[in-house]
Amino acid sequence: LQTLTEHLDKALELFSTVILKPHLSEEAFQRESSRISTRILQQKDYPDDAADSLFVFQLMSKTSPYAYPVNGLMNQVKNISNEDIKNFYSRNV
Repeated sequence: LQTLTEHLDKALELFSTVILKPHLSEEAFQRESSRISTRILQQKDYPDDAADSLFVFQLMSKTSPYAYPVNGLMNQVKNISNEDIKNFYSRNV
């Protein structure tokens, strides 16, 4: 969280609302899923990024979360649902 000192109290209040009472609407989920899918597809246009991802994947164990791209893999993005997100959130937050 970055904010001016003079806005810290309001920023913390807003941040806590986002964490404790998130809007996990289907519309927002679909919008974010589409945005991430587009970003994954765009990475194919940059061979350096693909080479870096492959290098890290080969370097790390396949069981390590560090072996995978931050945005995930296309099959992961396509197979996750808003309900999965809600369930994860209720178990972990």
